[in-house]
Amino acid sequence: MSLQHALQQQSNSITFVEMENLLITLNIDSTNQLEQQITSTILSSLPSAHLNNSTSITTTTGSSQQLSTFKYFDQSTSSSTLIKIIEEGNNDGVNINKNISIQRKKEFIIKTKCGQLELTFDRILAFIIMLLAIITLLILVILSTGTIFLQTNTENKTFNNFTKVTKNLIRLNAYYTILMESKLDELLIEEINETMIDVKVDYNKLLIDIPYYGNTAQYSRSRVVTILNRNFKSLESNHNYIYNEIIVNNYTDTKFFYSNYHPSLVNFTQSLDLALILADKAASNEDEYMNINAIIDLSLVGFVLIIIIPSIGLILIKSAVNDNKFMEKLQKADARIVIETIADPRYQSYFKELCKEHNQLSKYLFMERVQLFNEICQRVFTLQDEIEEGVNLEMSKKMLIEIDDLEAKKFELSFELITEYLDLGSDTFLGFRLVGRKRSIEKIKKIFDTQSMNLPENLFKNIQSNVSLNLLPIYKLFKSNQQRKRNERKIKIIAKQQDKHEIMKNKQQ
Repeated sequence: MSLQHALQQQSNSITFVEMENLLITLNIDSTNQLEQQITSTILSSLPSAHLNNSTSITTTTGSSQQLSTFKYFDQSTSSSTLIKIIEEGNNDGVNINKNISIQRKKEFIIKTKCGQLELTFDRILAFIIMLLAIITLLILVILSTGTIFLQTNTENKTFNNFTKVTKNLIRLNAYYTILMESKLDELLIEEINETMIDVKVDYNKLLIDIPYYGNTAQYSRSRVVTILNRNFKSLESNHNYIYNEIIVNNYTDTKFFYSNYHPSLVNFTQSLDLALILADKAASNEDEYMNINAIIDLSLVGFVLIIIIPSIGLILIKSAVNDNKFMEKLQKADARIVIETIADPRYQSYFKELCKEHNQLSKYLFMERVQLFNEICQRVFTLQDEIEEGVNLEMSKKMLIEIDDLEAKKFELSFELITEYLDLGSDTFLGFRLVGRKRSIEKIKKIFDTQSMNLPENLFKNIQSNVSLNLLPIYKLFKSNQQRKRNERKIKIIAKQQDKHEIMKNKQQ
């Protein structure tokens, strides 16, 4: 049967799925006439030397009709010829897909005077971050300007505590004066005791609030505290003497009160003014500091806004334009799919076999080892994250030991890669010219020498991208073979449906 003959052709072929994709791309209805038109266009674009006898596939939809005519490649046709045909873009369907791809990419490209700037996700994110940085700096300018008008509350705290102590001292002096000139009163004696307790509490708060940065030429904080403590101890000693005489002996020593207690009270009250002097000086120093700080902040922010940020923007645009050609080539080829294919266990063996058949095994082995390097780096990052999240001591030690072992493997693997592949002293790498030439190799060696104990994950990223570009034809062949297998399965399903339909039709007859 013609259908079975078509299924036996296992060489590279124009697949039914490719025909369907082409019809969908052109937005053409699946009529027989248009299908034959497109098929003839595809066949005419292929070299006649690569075509063999035609095979017709028929299907029954009420009545038998000829779907389309497929011409299969000869068994002797090599895979390299297929790659050449795909890359030259002789197929109209390939040309249409390329045009569509370019049209979609143009939506993410901005033309500038310096060249084309492609807005990838990373660059858009960098732009947003820079915009947020500008907003943050503007807020900083506003806050820094506001500090000029701020006032310190150090003086207010000291003054409040000073007022409380002075008020209680006046009350204490008044109570003692009344007590000395009249009869003893238990309520008044109790009030004197409570007032003295309040004086101690407020005095301790005052000592805490005396500023450390309000020293003057005559007085320092330590000296003022010493004077205050000396006068307070004198006052407290005289108070205890009079109070004990009243409580124990029921006696008011008027002479001692006026000759000793009252002078000590006056000295202590006068020494409290020293705390206010230091508070005033500290407030003045804080105001001056905030003014100077605001001026410096404004200058730095202005420098960042006027010089730094525009410079970063220009450098970003320049670097983007410089590597734009490489990025376009990398993204048009979609070389990342090659890396993902090599990393996928389902496709590794078959893709490796194709590379071996086309003398590209060395490139595959390099990519495989770089992939292993990346996996080790990812494992190190995972362990570090787990340690930072918090684990017990025993697990942390085990993870640290594993990290050390992985770092050693990273070093050993990178050393082997550099020694075997990069120490050749030429602009070529595995038989092709690098996009970055020797600079890419020298950069890797420099990072290896300076960061050998903590090699970054992107150490071989540029070289890996270069190699993936050169493995792209193999990937196209791989993809074509996978598509052909899927197409063959579809044809088998269609054939089974046709057989069932024929059997049912024969039974009905």
